[in-house]
Amino acid sequence: MAMFAMLFAGMEEPYFTLRFVLPRGKTEATCSELLSEAYEKCQEHDIKPAWIGHDEALDLSPVKQVLQLDVFK
Repeated sequence: MAMFAMLFAGMEEPYFTLRFVLPRGKTEATCSELLSEAYEKCQEHDIKPAWIGHDEALDLSPVKQVLQLDVFK
């Protein structure tokens, strides 16, 4: 993560927004352990993630190219 910090140091606005999508019926407290741990790791490395609900994610409109990764498959 040191490379991440070096690449984006000094930027006024975030380069990207990292959103963690909660499955329907789940909360930050009841989501999977893997999802929760990934969120916490981001916070530990000064990446500012955000929790969003499933329906909220479906309503998002990308403003730039979006890369979607599913690391849990």
